[in-house]
Amino acid sequence: MRRLFSYFMLHGLFIACADVQAIAVADLTTSEDPPSDEGYSFNWDYVYNYQYATSVAVDHYWILTAAHVADDGFPTTNLTINGELYTQQEIVFHSKASDPDSNETADIALVRYDKPFPGYYPLSSAVPVGSDIMICGYGRFGSVVSTFSDAYFTEDDLAHSTKRWGTNRIDGENSYSSTEPIVATTKGFDISISRDRGNAGKTDYEAGCNIYDSGGGMFYSDSGTWKLVGHMVARSSIASNQHVGNFAAATKYYVNWIKSVIVDYDTDMDGLPDWWETLYGSGPTSMERDGHLDSDGFTNYEEWLADTIPTDGNSFLEVLDYTEATRLVFSSSIHRKYQVQYRVDITDANEVWEAELDWFDGLGSQTVLSVSAATTNRFYRVRAKLR
Repeated sequence: MRRLFSYFMLHGLFIACADVQAIAVADLTTSEDPPSDEGYSFNWDYVYNYQYATSVAVDHYWILTAAHVADDGFPTTNLTINGELYTQQEIVFHSKASDPDSNETADIALVRYDKPFPGYYPLSSAVPVGSDIMICGYGRFGSVVSTFSDAYFTEDDLAHSTKRWGTNRIDGENSYSSTEPIVATTKGFDISISRDRGNAGKTDYEAGCNIYDSGGGMFYSDSGTWKLVGHMVARSSIASNQHVGNFAAATKYYVNWIKSVIVDYDTDMDGLPDWWETLYGSGPTSMERDGHLDSDGFTNYEEWLADTIPTDGNSFLEVLDYTEATRLVFSSSIHRKYQVQYRVDITDANEVWEAELDWFDGLGSQTVLSVSAATTNRFYRVRAKLR
């Protein structure tokens, strides 16, 4: 069920959209190198090739893409990032039934993975009409035509899966309805190719989106912070290979739905979920990651990882009891995984901690674990991580 997305850029590239295609520009070398090479502070590292199209990391564990991309019918899509395998866990599609703020099902989906991404983009709660934006995707490339009388981009090659970027400008808010590959009505905004004349105001790297750019990110610099303002959904055309613009789903209209799906959403990206900071602090961004509210020796982040109470000095991860090193009792939570590790000599820098067992779920407020009988003395420790 793949659709298109296209982006292109006057000096270089071309991307694709859902009913769209890829990024098009005159200079592919520019568009295929990081935007930082051209002086932009935007980091494109968290835009990923998903289902042969495009996705954007929006949380420690979640990517966002177009629903028509996630619904392509391909097997589970795992990602390899910096040589490490990320395994897909679930897909959540937007629906009007799950979103009190929407009367229609939109072309948006969230995909969860098994480990935290290296980083992600904050969400924009605005559609800054008239503002320049960065677009990024893995779609097919093409060319941009921008003369006094013509303004469009093309799709010049079937090749895709190369990351490219370009720039454009938000023309205005709009909505887009589709009947295939999915039935959806999505709120968002339009971008278009400007004519080469004084009052058109092309952006520096004018681009549009092509096939396989679907799900690709559109980013706005909000006082120096690049936020996800939308993702690519469709392409508009005036001829078979003359495409004049794109439609993007606006993040603004789906922020509450996204945060309802990502229950541990973290606005300030400090590793502490909004709900947790609100519960133990004064709001979703009120606590410091390395702060110590209860002075028990554990930071707020360590308390979150262990699912302990950061305002209670007696609440922290600890070994509570042991019997001849064959039975350990430690504080735990059903919402975390644990691993018991041991060493014979903690003074030897070359000795590593060995796992007694693989990671396992906590059994309650306390977990009792039988460990193997040792022939020598051992030092044990307990580690906790998110499930």
